[in-house]
Amino acid sequence: MSRPHLHFDERGEPIYEEMLNPHPQAALKFVSEFFSKPQNVSAIPTTESYRESLERLATQAGDFAELTVLMTGASPDSIAVEVLRQLIRGNARVVVTTTSANAKRMKFYRDLYNRDAGPLAQLHVLPFNQASMQDVQQLVNWLFESEADLRPNLILPFGAMKSSGSLVDLNPKSEAAMRAMLTGLESLSHKSDTN
Repeated sequence: MSRPHLHFDERGEPIYEEMLNPHPQAALKFVSEFFSKPQNVSAIPTTESYRESLERLATQAGDFAELTVLMTGASPDSIAVEVLRQLIRGNARVVVTTTSANAKRMKFYRDLYNRDAGPLAQLHVLPFNQASMQDVQQLVNWLFESEADLRPNLILPFGAMKSSGSLVDLNPKSEAAMRAMLTGLESLSHKSDTN
C-alpha cells in the first residue's frame, strides 16, 4: 500500500512522492484512520457501507475471476501496482504493459505474482510504447489473436511519462509526448472496440 506524501525542499518547492508501506495490514490501518478522523461524514447514509466495503477489500480478495484486464503501466511504488495486486488476488487475468521490460522489472512482476496471486490468476507482462502506433497494433493483434484469448473486458490506462514540475513547466517536447501517448490510448481503445 502506498500513500501520497508532499513536502517542500529548501527553496520551498513542493516535492510529491508515493510512500510505500510494506506492512501486511497497511490498507486496513489506512481505512481505520480515514474513518476515525472527525469529518462530519456521519450524515451521509452510505458512509458505513463504504467503510465496510473498504475494510473487506483490505482484508480479503475480491472476486475478479471474470475479468480480463489490460493495464498500461504499473510501475513499482505506483497506485497502479496496488490495483494490480487486488486484481490478481481476486483471480483476474491481467495483461500489464511496460516500457521497462528488463530483468529487474520482470523480477518485480514475478515476485508480485508469487506473493499475491490467487490460484486462478494470470499475469502477462509485455513491452509496450503507448506512443507507437506500431506497438498499439501489435498489442491488439496479440490480445485478440492469441490462443489464450486475452480480449480485455476492462482497460486501465495507468501508463504515463516520467515528469517533474507542474503544468506551468510544460514545454513543447512534453506536450508532444503527452499528445502521442493520448493518441496511442485512444487508438488502443478504438482498435479494442472494433475487434
